[in-house]
Amino acid sequence: MPQKPISAIILSAGLSTRMGRPKFGLKLPEGKSFLEHLVMEYYNFGCEEIIVVINMEALKYLKESPLNNSVNLKWVVNQTPESGRFGSVQCGVKALKTKNPVFIHNVDNPYARRETLKKLSENHIGFDFAKPVFDGKGGHPILIGEKIIQAIMHETRTSISLRSFLKQFSLMEVDVKDPNVLININSIEEYQQFFKIQIIR
Repeated sequence: MPQKPISAIILSAGLSTRMGRPKFGLKLPEGKSFLEHLVMEYYNFGCEEIIVVINMEALKYLKESPLNNSVNLKWVVNQTPESGRFGSVQCGVKALKTKNPVFIHNVDNPYARRETLKKLSENHIGFDFAKPVFDGKGGHPILIGEKIIQAIMHETRTSISLRSFLKQFSLMEVDVKDPNVLININSIEEYQQFFKIQIIR
């Protein structure tokens, strides 16, 4: 359990044009979908709110999802997914009921190790946001605080990149022993290669 209340936003509204199928439904070796696994990881970590941002097309895939009965889970539809990741983050942030710090997690990175989440939650204090770093490379998820949450809610440029937007805020880079933070699956080829990687769970 985190020391202070924390929420999570999982971004799953991308159109998956390079993948050719919804990324959230891709399977891990143990059989769970990317999205199912992420929701359970954040639920088990103790997040008070878990918001999943999807597009309209995804609704038909999720009607029979076992996640529909999950406690503290809310589906939010991004009506304009073509606007990019920032627009999805904004949809998720606006749906939050609390002002807790919130993890922002892309569904194409299907892992959220408890130890990594714990280190981020312990080290973001005093900074606007924190991100994990493995072997000198920044990864995901990021953890943002109230200052950034408020700024995202009031930003009018929905097509701005999240990376550019965050440059105006203070960052804590948190070294982690977790290569999974660098995973990013955007194509069938990357998905196939994914199963050849030795994953640390």
